[in-house]
Amino acid sequence: MQDQDLLQKQPQFSPYLFWDSDPEKIDFERDKNKVIRRVFDMGRLDDLGEIMWFYPEETIINALLTADYLPENAIYLASALYHLRKEDFKCYSSKQFHPLF
Repeated sequence: MQDQDLLQKQPQFSPYLFWDSDPEKIDFERDKNKVIRRVFDMGRLDDLGEIMWFYPEETIINALLTADYLPENAIYLASALYHLRKEDFKCYSSKQFHPLF
């Protein structure tokens, strides 16, 4: 494989992951925060591997730390993978609790 081909290779995600978008129209540079957050929110292990292969670690960490919302399991996964404190996540420190009654 030539270097040019490698640079043009796009990550391959589970088909259900971007059910609300046309996968052919995703701009992986412009939409990197959305893509990274969606994979950590709903992706499978192989989707995480694709993210970690495609984006630099700093890009992934920044997208996750600045997210307005991430489910708790995504926060714990990112914390474990990148040795982050859950309190460093914007969405963790600003989340609102909704009492049941």
